[in-house]
Amino acid sequence: MQTPEQRLLSEEDIRTRVVAVWLADHGFAAESISVEFSFEIRLGRGILRVGSNEPVRSPVFRPRADIVVRSCDGRNLLIVEVKAPGEPLDESAKEQGISYARLLRVGGIAPFVVLTNGNETRIYDSISGELIDDIQVPTNHPYAQNGFRVTADDLALRSEALETFISLSPDNLIEFCRIQVSERMRPLRSDDLHSGKKYIPQLYIERTEARKELHKHLGDENRRVVILAGEPQVGKTNFACRTVEQKLEEGIPCLFYPAIGIQKGLLEEIQEDFEWIIHENGSLHQIVSKLNRVLKRVGQKLIIFIDGWNEASQELARAIDKGSERLACDEIQIVISFTNVAASRLLLDDLGNPSYVADATAINKTAIPLFEVAPEKLGKTCSVVEIQKYDNEEIDRAYEIYANAYNVEIPSTHVKVSDPLVLRIGIEICNGKELPLVLDEPELLGQIIQLKAQRVVNLHQDTVTTLLIELADEMFLADAPISQSRVRKKWEISATQDLPIGLFESALLAKVFSNQKLPSIDFYYGRERDFLIAYLVRNWLQRLLEKPESICSELYHAIATRVGLESLHWFLRQPSHLNHLRAVSSTFHSLDEASAKTLILSAIRRNPLCFSSKEDWINKIIEQAIADENMLVRVEAAKLIAEQSEDEEWLASILVDEKDLEKFITKLLETDEEYPLEIGGVGQVILDAFKRFGTELCFDDPYESDTTPALINLLNSYSSSLRRSAAKVLGYTAPRALLDEVSKQLVSGKIDLNKEFIEGIKLAISTLFEDYFGSFGCPGSLEALSDTPDELRQEYINLYGVSKHIATFYHSEKCINDLLRLLQKIWELVHEAYECRDKDQILALQLPPPSSCFTLDPEYVLHVYGYRQLSLPIDGLDIKTGT
Repeated sequence: MQTPEQRLLSEEDIRTRVVAVWLADHGFAAESISVEFSFEIRLGRGILRVGSNEPVRSPVFRPRADIVVRSCDGRNLLIVEVKAPGEPLDESAKEQGISYARLLRVGGIAPFVVLTNGNETRIYDSISGELIDDIQVPTNHPYAQNGFRVTADDLALRSEALETFISLSPDNLIEFCRIQVSERMRPLRSDDLHSGKKYIPQLYIERTEARKELHKHLGDENRRVVILAGEPQVGKTNFACRTVEQKLEEGIPCLFYPAIGIQKGLLEEIQEDFEWIIHENGSLHQIVSKLNRVLKRVGQKLIIFIDGWNEASQELARAIDKGSERLACDEIQIVISFTNVAASRLLLDDLGNPSYVADATAINKTAIPLFEVAPEKLGKTCSVVEIQKYDNEEIDRAYEIYANAYNVEIPSTHVKVSDPLVLRIGIEICNGKELPLVLDEPELLGQIIQLKAQRVVNLHQDTVTTLLIELADEMFLADAPISQSRVRKKWEISATQDLPIGLFESALLAKVFSNQKLPSIDFYYGRERDFLIAYLVRNWLQRLLEKPESICSELYHAIATRVGLESLHWFLRQPSHLNHLRAVSSTFHSLDEASAKTLILSAIRRNPLCFSSKEDWINKIIEQAIADENMLVRVEAAKLIAEQSEDEEWLASILVDEKDLEKFITKLLETDEEYPLEIGGVGQVILDAFKRFGTELCFDDPYESDTTPALINLLNSYSSSLRRSAAKVLGYTAPRALLDEVSKQLVSGKIDLNKEFIEGIKLAISTLFEDYFGSFGCPGSLEALSDTPDELRQEYINLYGVSKHIATFYHSEKCINDLLRLLQKIWELVHEAYECRDKDQILALQLPPPSSCFTLDPEYVLHVYGYRQLSLPIDGLDIKTGT
């Protein structure tokens, strides 16, 4: 048997005791009203259904029934919110009811809100928020006399209601975020395995290391912006989409914006989603202040994800950067993804200075070119998470998940691939069949385009292919994207007709915006565009095997646009096009465009057959590239050599003798003029190249590198710039060798009072710190010596022997403090290894403390260095004891 309280909460009880009586007193007949126990409210672009079966989740208030009452002509009359018996009709309940009344999707604003818990009833004016004294609305109330119609500023009220609603509790904010993410992610996400969309949750492969790295960056309160970077179509969008969904499940508010769908700017898109500011004259400052106010009220932080920044036009990219600067704060973090090859375009402003995103992620101006050529070399201080192709563990997991999803059998002799897009396309095409032994990317792209073309409704497959070829041709000539008006003209479609929707639903094309903010068209996947250009537009299978002059002409034609350059690079790096790469490379010596040369070198480096088949022609190309006048060409050559340095025979075939080696080294050192040899810049590619192939290049002693003696010889070069550059490379690759040589020259009096070697010494000290003590979880060399005190002691004595002369000569340089700290650390480790417990034991070791570097005989200092020794207070050291 129901208690009075339980009966009070029944739907019939609400109708008869709350709604019917109230409305009858205002002249409404029973047949002229509609009582609905579920209704929809508009949250930004999305819709949330509220009802007794789907209550808003909230730890603060738990509505038992939310009801909308409408007149027979569809006007909203009132919102009724029923609370549990004894539950207070508090301010939160009132604010929620008023928010519902103002945000109703259809029927306009409901002018009244009724709250009841069975024992108490309150009626509020949903416009003013004021309590109406009587339990019934007076018949002379303005809204009652106006037919229960609201005459206030509708937009202003809805804006205030939205802010109130999402501020009421974290759950309301999360609900809003879910709706926003669902709407914005729609062009990218699908649960249909055959949709072709970029993000299909069932096929997602977890990127464990990238996930940890992003979590670390987001957990740092000082990191307001984080970059997700990587090559095209390696899974950046997948990673971003899955991360957003996971964060929302964890109760962390997130917003999601694909750059491809941003029309005006980031702040303007947020304005549209939140429906704020329209009534406040479009003040962008107020967007930020209101957003911060909401987050502070709910005690939450917000992460805004921007996907595919490189897909935005140049003007929109600048607007996104400025919007990020206005938004990023203690309450808001930005995660933005783009392909690394677009780094210069995105991270440098119109004056060539680092953009806000570059500054916020600790990427300085010299590091931006490095971002493009070798993003993995960016320092750990940069807020960058790199998404790469699948590693071995991810490959196995991807094959298992994809094969199960598409019911595909994997032969034991199949050659597995690490490219996410190639694997997914290959398995989708083989749906229900057996996977071939080798996945040929061009063949697969041709097949998937035809498969998608078959799925386009109301268009014949051949017609679809023709339209795509025409669009690809236009992009090759004019770059992407192409304005819709131009596409209509090309396809002979009038302005009154819709573009074929099937081309977009099948994930062949995407609607974007141009630099002029014009509605435009681009390919959904860049590699499908590249395939069409290479095979069906330019016919490179034939053209790139013609006479050298014809090849050069086609090459220059291709690099004239970004789309052409990307397409040719894709074509040449395919294993099946090795002959075409060889033919194009034969023109290398006659090319006068650096971009064409770097394209060829990059394609050689990326084509897996170039080195597995021991192609002799590559040696000639590298010899020409090493001697090229353009610095970037030499950088690309160094990178190519470094990546293949483990092949000693191949290296020896390029650098036949010491003369070739010295010439090669000299050419690489000359890049220091334009791309400084330093950590975090393009010059780091050269430094790492020396470190990588230095241990392989050896003509006499297989256990010693010949690059070190060659570099030491260059320390005595007639050219001061070569001496300076050689010191940098030695400091990075062979720090002890540099310190030994500098110390010898100091003792012999060969060095004048100059600073040529100081940059190399700085690099040497930094490298020694890492070599001795390790970094990022990797142990250093001193860990192995901790069990052999005598060897550790000798290591200290050797380093002290070369350091004392350097510390004295370069006494005014800041890096000398670092050198003495290094000595101090090792000095302490020696005493720990010998388990010295008191001063007598320490003295018994007869180990000079680091501070004694400055206790050389004054007459000796005057004779060798030409000045009297100074008394120097070294930071952090006790000069008397060295501790």
